[in-house]
Order: sequence, then C-alpha cells, then structure tokens
Amino acid sequence: ELYRSAEPEDGFKSFSRYMKKNLRYPEPSPGDPQVVILSFKLTADGEMTEFIPIRSPGPAFTAEAIRLLSEGPAWKPAAAPTGPVDEVVSIRIVFEQ
Repeated sequence: ELYRSAEPEDGFKSFSRYMKKNLRYPEPSPGDPQVVILSFKLTADGEMTEFIPIRSPGPAFTAEAIRLLSEGPAWKPAAAPTGPVDEVVSIRIVFEQ
C-alpha cells in the first residue's frame, strides 16, 4: 500500500455512531437538517489543528462541529511509505433532530 488516508481509529461506522449520540443541536432549531463541512489538519502525530469551515449555516453550528471532532475519538494519521504524514481532512456533519 502506497498511501493510506487519515481515518478515525475505530473506523467511520463507529465514528458516525459517536457523532449522532453526542451532537448537540444549536438553538433555536430551524427544523430542517443542517450541514456543516469542515476541513482540519490531522498531523502525523494524530493532533487535529487548523479547523476551517467550508460550509455552515452559522457560527453555533461550526462551534458544535469543532467541539464534536475535538472531543471525539482519536484519528489515525495518514501514512505514506515513509511513515505517518500530515493530511488535510474534510468532513461533512449533518445536524438532524
């Protein structure tokens, strides 16, 4: 394998369950599902940095998405043949009630 992208340590299925269980919908609820797309850098040592909202319905949603990622399960960094490397990750978080 030449390159492996960054991913949650327990896999995306487990990560998705964590997100649904721990998501706090910002008030007031607009009723319709809302989507936040964030990018962040996952460093070679597994640290999340440089969160940038790509799409968001507002600052409260962005803050909640960052909180979920920051407090959530650890991620495995991307790996090249030479070892772990930094990678910019984009993730889509759907807010539904």
